[in-house]
Amino acid sequence: MRALVVCALAVLMAVAACGDDPPSNPTLRTELLQMLKVDQEVRTLEATEEDWNRVEKANTDRMRQILDAHGWPGHSMVARTARTPPGR
Repeated sequence: MRALVVCALAVLMAVAACGDDPPSNPTLRTELLQMLKVDQEVRTLEATEEDWNRVEKANTDRMRQILDAHGWPGHSMVARTARTPPGR
């Protein structure tokens, strides 16, 4: 499942440069982007193994819930871009 979480977060990063339409679920988009942010922070800082494991478990558990409730969060649901609009 760890690979699934990393894959889902990587998809958000990979599509960051693409154009996009408004997401049908902007709340989920915001949540996934926050998960990505926390994931990347723990990977790039001098995080402890405990911090790493806590983030991995939280993201994995939440991704399972998201997949059960919505299926794969595709472009129409969460949009293509993962960029914050200028000025924000």
